[in-house]
This record gives sequence, C-alpha cells and structure tokens, in this order.
Amino acid sequence: MFSRIMEDRRKLDDPELYKSVRHGWFLGDEEFRQELLEQMHKSMGRHHGGIERQETAEAQAGRLLRKELDRAGLTTARLEASPKSSPAKVKIALMLRRDTTMAWDWIAQRLTLGSAGYAAHRVRQYAKMRD
Repeated sequence: MFSRIMEDRRKLDDPELYKSVRHGWFLGDEEFRQELLEQMHKSMGRHHGGIERQETAEAQAGRLLRKELDRAGLTTARLEASPKSSPAKVKIALMLRRDTTMAWDWIAQRLTLGSAGYAAHRVRQYAKMRD
C-alpha cells in the first residue's frame, strides 16, 4: 500500500525538479558549490569523478588567476586593454600552465592572450628568455 502511494506521488512531481540530482554532483546554490570545491581541492580522492575533478581544478585555477592578477595590479579592463604579448599576462600564463591542469584555451581566454596556439608560443618564448 505504501509503495503504491509513493509511486502515485512520484508521478505527480515535475521530473525537471530532480534532473540536477540525477545528473549533477551537488545540490545547492553557487556559494555552497564553491565551498564544496574548496574542500574537494584539499582532499580529492580516487572516488571523485571527472566532473568533480574538472570543476575543482578550474576553481583552483580561477583562485590562482585572481590572486596573480591582483598581485600584478591588473583589473579586467586593464587586462583586456593590454597587448596580447604583455609580459605580465605571459608570466601569469606560464604560472597557470605550470601549476594547474588548465588547457591553453582556458588560459588564453581568461588572460585575453588571443588563440591557444599564440599563448603557448608566447609562453615558450618567455620561458626560453628566463633560462
């Protein structure tokens, strides 16, 4: 009897309401998601799936990027106005590539460095000059 009542109740629910539970890895608002990502960064294990790993890596890279932009005194407007070959941008790109798992596309887009190939080329040139 109880199972039939529950099944009838389930049929009345909106299926879209539970879609994020079936396909997502968390349930809550963006602030809660950020808290989870911070905790996962500290204790990522084999039991965490690809989505959680990617989002955690991206959140970590975003924090690192904000920290380095603040350190360099670069606001979003100044970042966009500076040339693609700006040494400050290239230096941050090198650090992001070295210290995170972010792809060149992600780095080039966040630092307005043009294409991924151009960003990679500029970073290689910069790294050679430092050696």
